[in-house]
Amino acid sequence: MIPTSPRRIFMMLCCLMLLALGIVAQSPGTVKLTIRFSNVTLDVAMEQLKEASPVNIAYDAGKLRLTQWSISAKEFKQTDISDILHYLLQKANVGYKEVAGGIVLFEKPLPPATKKDGGLTGKLLDEENGDPVIGATIRIGSTGAITDEAGNFSLPLPKGNYTVLISAIGYGAKEVSGITISENGFFNLNATLKRRKGNLAMVVVKSSVSKESIASLYLRQRNDAGITNGISREQIAVLPDKNIGETLKRISGVSTTDNRRVVVRGIAERYNMAMMDGAALPSTDVQVRDFEFDIVPSNLVDNVVVSKTVTPDMGFGFGGGMVQINTMAIPESNFTTLSFGSKYINGSTGKKFMGYQRGKSDYLGFDDGGRNHFPKEILTLTPGNYDPRNPYNHIPPPGVEKVTPEMIAEQNKAIGGLERLGTRTFKAAPGQNYQFSLGRSYNLKNSRIGLVGSLSYRNEQAIDDIQHFERGAFSMAGNNQYDLQTGKEIHESKAQQYNFTTSWGALLNAGWRIKNHQITSRNFYSRVFANQFFRIAGWGEDLAKGDDPMISEYDRPKFIDLLQNRINGEHNIGRFKFDWSIARNTVTNHEQDAVDATVGRIETLNGVSYNYSPGPGNANPGPLSRSSYKYVETNWMADAALSYKFNIGKTVQVIKGGYQYQDKKGHYDWNVLPVGVAGSFKDGYKPIQQWSIDFANPLTDMYYFPAAFNNNTYTGRNNNQAGYVMLDSRFTKWLRLVWGIRSEFYEYEKIKDEAADKVSQADLENAEKYRYVDPETGNLVHKTLDANAEDKKWLYLPSGNLTITPIPNFNIRASYAQSAIRPALIENSSFARFNYLYGRIQRNTGVVSTLITHYDLRVEWYPSAGEVISAGYFKKHFRNPVEMYLDITNTSGAVDLLTANSDYADVNGWEVDVRKSFGFFAKDVKFLNNLYFSGNLTLQNSEVQASAFRYETMGSGSDAEGNSYAYRRKTYLKEKRPLYGQVPVLYNIGLQYAGDRLGANIAFNHAGYKTFTVGMQPHYSEMERPRNQIDAQISYKFLKDRKLQVRLNISNLTNSPYRFFINGQNTYEVKPGSDNMTMKEWSDVYKWEYGFSQNYEEGYYQDSPDGKTKIRIGDTDTFIRKIGSSFSLSISYNL
Repeated sequence: MIPTSPRRIFMMLCCLMLLALGIVAQSPGTVKLTIRFSNVTLDVAMEQLKEASPVNIAYDAGKLRLTQWSISAKEFKQTDISDILHYLLQKANVGYKEVAGGIVLFEKPLPPATKKDGGLTGKLLDEENGDPVIGATIRIGSTGAITDEAGNFSLPLPKGNYTVLISAIGYGAKEVSGITISENGFFNLNATLKRRKGNLAMVVVKSSVSKESIASLYLRQRNDAGITNGISREQIAVLPDKNIGETLKRISGVSTTDNRRVVVRGIAERYNMAMMDGAALPSTDVQVRDFEFDIVPSNLVDNVVVSKTVTPDMGFGFGGGMVQINTMAIPESNFTTLSFGSKYINGSTGKKFMGYQRGKSDYLGFDDGGRNHFPKEILTLTPGNYDPRNPYNHIPPPGVEKVTPEMIAEQNKAIGGLERLGTRTFKAAPGQNYQFSLGRSYNLKNSRIGLVGSLSYRNEQAIDDIQHFERGAFSMAGNNQYDLQTGKEIHESKAQQYNFTTSWGALLNAGWRIKNHQITSRNFYSRVFANQFFRIAGWGEDLAKGDDPMISEYDRPKFIDLLQNRINGEHNIGRFKFDWSIARNTVTNHEQDAVDATVGRIETLNGVSYNYSPGPGNANPGPLSRSSYKYVETNWMADAALSYKFNIGKTVQVIKGGYQYQDKKGHYDWNVLPVGVAGSFKDGYKPIQQWSIDFANPLTDMYYFPAAFNNNTYTGRNNNQAGYVMLDSRFTKWLRLVWGIRSEFYEYEKIKDEAADKVSQADLENAEKYRYVDPETGNLVHKTLDANAEDKKWLYLPSGNLTITPIPNFNIRASYAQSAIRPALIENSSFARFNYLYGRIQRNTGVVSTLITHYDLRVEWYPSAGEVISAGYFKKHFRNPVEMYLDITNTSGAVDLLTANSDYADVNGWEVDVRKSFGFFAKDVKFLNNLYFSGNLTLQNSEVQASAFRYETMGSGSDAEGNSYAYRRKTYLKEKRPLYGQVPVLYNIGLQYAGDRLGANIAFNHAGYKTFTVGMQPHYSEMERPRNQIDAQISYKFLKDRKLQVRLNISNLTNSPYRFFINGQNTYEVKPGSDNMTMKEWSDVYKWEYGFSQNYEEGYYQDSPDGKTKIRIGDTDTFIRKIGSSFSLSISYNL
């Protein structure tokens, strides 16, 4: 048979030519050459060898694609030509044969996939558009694989360390190192290739597994429909952060409050949406809409992506941004990892650590029963059923059952004694953490299954040193005095907060994947025991006269559980794609046996001492009380979406429609047990642990006297449903518009809302007798806002995201959208509680939804994989934004902290983001290629129309039913100030080195002025001053296979304080004849004194009128806290 294939014809011609020339050619086996190669591609090196060799060498450079391999510089002296060829061809899929005295090069066929238990798997994507690269070659030595139509590949390999060469026609080749195949294990590699033309296609780019992971995240960012920023697992690994609350501030435009609450683009935490693995997370804070990210361990997270613009298929509640936490992905490779570490906190570790009695299981994060003092049935006491001063002879009103001392004695016994109370002194132990993780992947006949599991434990003991506290009752109302000589404040209030924290994190994810179908189950559990013991000693305008301070203690043992389960599927059928998911999550926030105590000053013959004391029998809660607050929220979620791909000309279009469902139900129980005595307390000089609870003498023994209004329940529910339709329209290769509309339904149901904690019974009774009227409509309305009556149930929310790509790797983005923030369940309760950090009652009075209109413009340049330079502008209009107000809420004149709606706010901002390798200085210097600079900057300003309700009595007297009426009027105040929680200036700067063994990172974070509370009067608005933080890490991988890694982390290196202030009342003045009840803008009533502004000014000192002290003309410091620098060492080993 005559050979007809091109390859056979070529081989025959080469053989004939070599036979013809063989008479004069030397035998290849006897040829030795002296030759020197530079850093060139293989085709150039072969031409150089061909010219220098006396032996004829035949090959087809184009067919063999010799340009895709590079050769490192090397010199040979009198070396066999076979050794030279072996060096040149060692990485290429090219072989050679000796034929008739000459040499012929040929393409090696890829070996068939042999059945092995381990290997390399992954996916290859186009760096420009994110599409799969089809038909690319994945080669390790003489073994290789070809990517399929989805860009996936699988290459069986035995145990070992490898470097893979990836190449494809039309793309530059890439060499990726750092691949480790364990015994019977798989390693997953997701990589990108860049399109190249001409000579550029000859260049082989060197990379690593960690670089490719980061590049994949930035590739997603570049090709997302909207504006996103993120951080990958590899980037998280080089940071000293123990939880996601600490990690989030590293992302462009993101900051955090107390490393727990996230602020996106300077917009407060309640406006940001938290999701994990595609499911919305519930609020972990009881009184505000907020998820506390510190309960998610960072070592369980694969990546975090923050979306800053809206598309119709996003979930409920997008405001400033959506924070999507993706837990450890289902592996393509097997792994088992053990890690442990310890932490030292300067100013805490080894120091005196105060608190109440610890439980035997506190280190495990569980209560041992020592805090269980709240029986299901509580006997409440009222003036009608019990008289403390006449317990035996009291006659209750008709229909009221009498409570006897025997019944109280029985309840005392059921509740239990005070053995746990009373301050103890411990020694703060070093932090400790442990983690075990494993992943397994199995190949079936035509599919793959995998699972990943992880369990982590952490315990930390830290002391917050509050060097100045001036809030609530501890406010000096501007009457602070300072020593003439030293300038130090006289009678300065100080506090310490002792934080004992145990946390567990666990996840178990599993998945099954076949060619066009995938089903995944993700399950996450977190448990945190956070015991905060706060002790303040100080003075106030009406507290602790003289040199002896007043002492207050607040013990807050809090147990937080978060459990989430989600199953989702993805199915591709021809041009159709169907996605679905069902999820459930539950959060339990239980403050168990929280204690509020005033430690009283007692004068004795030996001097002044401090001791606990019960309150009088009619005080509630009095100077000593114990409480339980338990909130449980359960969310059920489901969604389904169907998309269809079709072509218009040569461009692919996608139409997508979907439905989303979310049902929230929250249940809140609170029980307050004041401790009191009717007369002279017989145990007054005994330690509190020894107080008798037998109630043998009702006039001198302590007893619990719970009142009905602070032992109650709230139950609320809301239902959210949405349908949407959207189109991904690609008009050309460089013009894309993702647009659509979302129809959203919301219904709030208040199932049960009983009396609020620490609100007098008289106020509750009076509230039932008053009715409020809207003067504009004449309709009866709620005293504040009632979401059940005043919120719109249906909203129609359009959005559009335009992306223009005039040149490769460069995007111009513009977007418009509307979204809605619905209230958290508890925000529409009438719950109130004393918040010791604010120094006042924090009260919920009801809020309505916030509607937001978004405008965004951004330009992005991606110089190479894993790099970005971007700049953008954004504008947001908030209708009914929710802020934390200080205001007078009742006839007592007390100023409480309220969650309430303002009228509107406008926010304008700019942001810049940079991540760039230093390799552009010298591409051949490996160190510079592994060294990255990152930085981001957010600048913004805003104008807020604050508002508050005022009430005007209608007529006099009451109606036939005894009800009185009042107009509910809204007063306004327009201010050029940051919105609540907003940070006008925010930037991060980082330097990172990621070598094969050595890693190092230093990060600088700056947050500017931040609004803490707002109010209708200047001295109600509290701000946080700018703060800087520096963190660093250095790591090294030991052993030949680099499986042992040691990390040294340094956090808060300069121990920068958190500082809060209010503008001092002597820094501004009231304009003559103005009225703050009718003002429209701040400047209508007030003006700054010379040299002062809204920003912090220390001012100047002057002698007091009596000349004995100094007073300060300037702003008032309210809260200064230092948390210390921390140093942690962790060791991890991959089995």
